Amino acid sequence: MGLPSGFWQGANMFFDDREKQRLAAEKFLAEQLTLTKSIVLPELIKRLDRQRTKRQESELRVEQAQILQLSRRTALALERSGQLQITLERVNDLLKQEKLDPEYIDLLDAYVSTKIDNDEDLAAAIGQGLDSNSFVTEAEQMEGLLLAMHSTDEEDFSKAVELLQPAPSSVSPLPLFDIAVTKGKIVSSDDRRNTFNEIGRALAGTLNTRLIESTTNGGKEWVNFKEPNVSGLLSEMVDSVFEFNSDVSTNLSKNTLAELADDLIKGIEPALINSNNNFGGVIFNLPWAQKNFAAAYRDKIANPDLDNEDIWKPYISNSLNIPAGGTGTGTGTGGGTGTGGGSPIGLPATSNNIGTG
Repeated sequence: MGLPSGFWQGANMFFDDREKQRLAAEKFLAEQLTLTKSIVLPELIKRLDRQRTKRQESELRVEQAQILQLSRRTALALERSGQLQITLERVNDLLKQEKLDPEYIDLLDAYVSTKIDNDEDLAAAIGQGLDSNSFVTEAEQMEGLLLAMHSTDEEDFSKAVELLQPAPSSVSPLPLFDIAVTKGKIVSSDDRRNTFNEIGRALAGTLNTRLIESTTNGGKEWVNFKEPNVSGLLSEMVDSVFEFNSDVSTNLSKNTLAELADDLIKGIEPALINSNNNFGGVIFNLPWAQKNFAAAYRDKIANPDLDNEDIWKPYISNSLNIPAGGTGTGTGTGGGTGTGGGSPIGLPATSNNIGTG
């Protein structure tokens, strides 16, 4: 017995509907894939262009730094730490003003190189360079885009997009180097003169002396002491201030460095009193302060939280040939010995000191 004709009609309708659904689904997926391509590919191109541009700019900064005579290793280190751009901007700005300290580049290079030489992990990290494999080349981008645009299904599209993904970066940013971005300016004669006068006036008060006068040289005023030992100490203080003002790792301003220098001199008197010594005699006098100031100042910069009095203790002990922290019998203001409380710095006047005049 044959099947009724209605059965075949129903079957044909069923298969026709299923085919229509399949075609509609394919059309929908194709439309979705086209929509995805229109959204994803332009964004991918923008991101790839940004990555490549960023990499090219990074390499360009390194090349510019080398033109300025920084070593490639130092340039790479500063680029990886994110500090090269601001350093280049500072140097180029000073060059335009013709105010770049000719020693600054060498000082900066030596500072960073020393940091690298003393840190194996840092040296190894810098040895990786700029991670040139972490971005897609233009050729790789074109290949991936062609495959992506001609893909006919989601699987092929995903595989093509994978070609446009950069490999995971094998490098990471380096920690910041402790360098001050305000360095590099040449010290003019006026800069030095102004600082000399500023510290000199403060030193006059610290030494409790009125024997200070101003002289004019070339129409410019200079603070001057009649006592040569005071002028010698002042010159040593100014030299130390400018040494650290030029140091690439010192973030203190010149004014702050000058204040630290004067405060350090003020610490001599209490340090001597507590060790039963006086200032102004055979041992502890202005030449002694001048001789030891630079080293004591370096100690203060390295140990900013240490009291000025404590900074001077080892220098006092060394002069007396006794262990630091011990007590000794010092030389008094008249050349004799005593264990009394001592006199203020600068009082009374002796051949090695300066008085109230």
